[in-house]
Amino acid sequence: AAPPAPAAPPTPAAPSAPAAPAAPSAPAAPAAPTAPSAPAAPAAPSAPAAPAAPSAPAAPAAPAVPSASTAPAAFKAPAAPAAPKAPNGILTRTICFLTIIFFLQLQLLSFRFLTGRFALGKGHPISSSVQLRFFFLCSVRPIFDTSYRLYVSYSVHPERAWTFIL
Repeated sequence: AAPPAPAAPPTPAAPSAPAAPAAPSAPAAPAAPTAPSAPAAPAAPSAPAAPAAPSAPAAPAAPAVPSASTAPAAFKAPAAPAAPKAPNGILTRTICFLTIIFFLQLQLLSFRFLTGRFALGKGHPISSSVQLRFFFLCSVRPIFDTSYRLYVSYSVHPERAWTFIL
């Protein structure tokens, strides 16, 4: 096996601009010459401590203000009204989802009954066009209704449902 080629002799790095010696930063500017602080001036010699002015005899303590917990109910400040709670999105969605599923199941059962799948004999004498409209209104339309309020409005004002059927 051939001996590995000798590595090229290291060439001195091309003398790119010689690293400038760190420019002697301006000598740290001496802190702004402060006037030689005079020795801490002794506190102004105050007049000899005057004897405390004879105060009036200690005033009787102010009557104790009852705390909120001990005050009679008549004197308690009314409680601040509770801030309205934001609707719980997850709970609302879950209730809506379960409501939709419930109505879909109920409507599908009623559709099967009307089409005769659960009825004895030939089933209910109902025209196929009415069956399809009923099925579309009860089973397909609710899928597109994202708000449970539509179901409430349909149950309270059934005449509104006919605007969709017609």
